[in-house]
Amino acid sequence: MLVMLALIGGLLDVIGIVSLLPLLQVAMGEVDENAMTRAAVQMMATLGIPTEFKSMALLIVAIFLAKGTFVFAHSFWTIHTITTVRKNIQTRLTKRIGDASFTFYTEQDTGHVINVLTNETRRFASALKVFGQVLVGLIYIIIYVPTILALQFDLALTLVVATLAVFVAVRPLIERTRLLSISASAQNSALASELIQFVHAIPYLKATATLSNLRRHVRGRVKEVARLDLRMGLRTAILGGFKEPVAVAVLILYILVEVEIGGGSLASVAVVALLLYRLLNQTLGLPASFQRINQLTGSITFVVDFTRDVTDAAEPNGPNLIESIDSDINFSNVSFSRGEQNILRNITLTIPRHQTIGIVGESGAGKTTFFNLLTGLLDPNDGAITIADQDYRELDRQSLRRLIGYVPQDPVIINDTIANNISLYACPPNDPDCRAQVDSAAAAANCESFLQITPSGLNTMVGDRGMRLSGGQRQRIAI
Repeated sequence: MLVMLALIGGLLDVIGIVSLLPLLQVAMGEVDENAMTRAAVQMMATLGIPTEFKSMALLIVAIFLAKGTFVFAHSFWTIHTITTVRKNIQTRLTKRIGDASFTFYTEQDTGHVINVLTNETRRFASALKVFGQVLVGLIYIIIYVPTILALQFDLALTLVVATLAVFVAVRPLIERTRLLSISASAQNSALASELIQFVHAIPYLKATATLSNLRRHVRGRVKEVARLDLRMGLRTAILGGFKEPVAVAVLILYILVEVEIGGGSLASVAVVALLLYRLLNQTLGLPASFQRINQLTGSITFVVDFTRDVTDAAEPNGPNLIESIDSDINFSNVSFSRGEQNILRNITLTIPRHQTIGIVGESGAGKTTFFNLLTGLLDPNDGAITIADQDYRELDRQSLRRLIGYVPQDPVIINDTIANNISLYACPPNDPDCRAQVDSAAAAANCESFLQITPSGLNTMVGDRGMRLSGGQRQRIAI
């Protein structure tokens, strides 16, 4: 669709410009029967338009209005396509992150993930836009060159050779930008990670008078990102800045040669000059567009690599659904290690149904790992975990986890209302049935005592990670 719209727009542009030739000849009283003039006159005769000034002028206006319509359609469709691509990438990556294994998640840097999902994805979409601009430029060049060849063969051939020479000359500049782009994307990920840590740690850092240390470190990273962006921007500015001066210089040189030396028809010179200017704008703009693509190469690489990695890290899942936990859970010679570090070794344990047990051990003994195995976030390296004689590996993980209530040491609190933190968006907060379930859950977790003193009850915003609540209040909401 985009190619077709660009092609039609380019053809209408050339037809409109060529149609200026007989119009200018009539206005100037010139007679210059060349191939383009005959083609334009033949087109008008076919359309039943007389070759007089007013009729030809109206035709040309109509042609350029039609071209404008197709250019608008192309621009709108480009924006629609880029927006859709960005939405799909972010949606699919978010889903695949949720479907990835717990091990993959523990190996990721939060700042890197957020940077890929936001900044790098946006730049990836921008790269698609530049690709589209290059495609349009190539289509217009393919249309303009044969037209100029028909009017000025030597001129068109010279321009093709000159364009190739320009590309060879700027290639090292473009290649260097690609390497800078990859470095900039890596620095952006590191900066995002450090900013997240900085914001989360501000209360502690202020309380211990160490805020300036981390702030100094973050400032250094910000300067490095700015330095890389400046170097890439300078290269883009160099390539973009020389385009118009060169185009105008070539245009003036052509007019001088044709009018002063060649004695060509003013109408023909004017039409070729206009075509030449359009062609130069497209050809000289290509190096800058390729430069911009290379400036975004780092983002393309990061998005593609992360998509591949998160897809390869999909969590294994069994086929068997489980509807209730109505039997014991058995650990049989379960061992788990991470790399060369043995965390749990040969654990054999039965957890009876409807009974309460406690898991006790010193820091680093493997209590958290045990619960990650129990919830199916991790699979044992050796041994088996079974329930109702079914190995955990054969169970559908989602159906198992729906039966598990889990309050971690650090409760997960979202920067939203207390109600949405209790429901975790399982139902619309304004729905009466949903609100009744939230009220019931809040009462069961003994939240009523502090809800009475909050500004808006269940509609109270809790702040980032629940910073407006006490530790005990956060735990009760998590329960």
